Parts: sequence; structure tokens; C-alpha cells
Amino acid sequence: MVVSKIVDLPDSSETGDDLVIPDMMFMQGKEPVGVSMALSLSSSSVSSHPIDGPPYHCSWRTVLVMAWTDANPGRCFYKCYLHGFFTWDDTEEPHGWQKLSLLEARNQIHRLREDKKSIYNKITELQKQLTVQATAEPAHRPAEEEIDLSTMQNSVYSNREKMLRQFFLISWGGCIATTAIILYSLKPYI
Repeated sequence: MVVSKIVDLPDSSETGDDLVIPDMMFMQGKEPVGVSMALSLSSSSVSSHPIDGPPYHCSWRTVLVMAWTDANPGRCFYKCYLHGFFTWDDTEEPHGWQKLSLLEARNQIHRLREDKKSIYNKITELQKQLTVQATAEPAHRPAEEEIDLSTMQNSVYSNREKMLRQFFLISWGGCIATTAIILYSLKPYI
């Protein structure tokens, strides 16, 4: 069963973006399988730890989430499902080459997702064009093609009649030949 969560993003440079994340990357009671990446162009994702974080003041459990903002790429924080951001899991902020690498990886993922989306859009557009052409072709056939179609049908019928005549002639010929052979073989007895 796939469950989706809406995550409010801490320190988000994007305005009003919420992230919908599937909660299928871990099994209860076991170690996490991996970190689910954001399904849309957003700036955080859920790190799938089955271990609860520190409780929030509303007594709801918190989960460990990874931020993907420009200011805090790859930085983990605890989040309450009702209230959003709670506290940072790590004390030091990412900096230097690590921060740059994480930002480049995030940007490349965004570009690849956009490319994939544009390719799928082109495919659906081409499929629509093909269906329109396929439905439009029979309606716009010229009269010459209709004449060719009728002459082809006439030739098929004439070929069938010709084969039927040949069948009757051969079967009558075989019947006459069989009768002649039987009469010839019975001639001494008559």
C-alpha cells in the first residue's frame, strides 16, 4: 500500500511548494531501504527512517526529513506532520564542495525530470496526431481510390467465379472418367 505525505519545506526558497512523497521506501521494524527522492521539483524529501524523532510539543511523532533548498542541501531535520519543521538533526550546515555537489546533483535531477516530461509530452502529441490522421484518412479518400477499390472487388469476384467453374469442370470430368473406367472393367461381365 502506497501512502503519500505532504511535507512543508523549511527555509524554502520556493514559495508555497509542498512536496508529496510516497511512504514506501521502508518497512516497519526494519532498517531503511533508501532515501526517497522528491517526485516533483521541490526542495526536500523524506528520509525513510522507521525510528521516531524527538516528540514535538503537540505530542505527535516526528520523522527525519532531508532538505533540498539552496541554503541547506542534504541537511536532515525532524518534522511534525501537523506543524512542519521542528529541529535540525545535524548541527553543522553543509558547506564547500559537498554543498556544491549536492546542488549540482539536485539541478541535474530537475533537468532530467523536465527532459523526461517534455519527451512524454512529445510522445502523446505525436500519438494524438497519428490518431487524427488515421481517423481522417478514410473520410478524405478521393474518388479514384474508390473506383480502384470497386474494380479490385470485381476482379476478386471474377477470380472466384473462374475457380468455381474450373472446380465443376474438373469434378465432372473426374466423375465421367471414373464411370468410364468402371464400365470398361465391367464390360467382360456384361
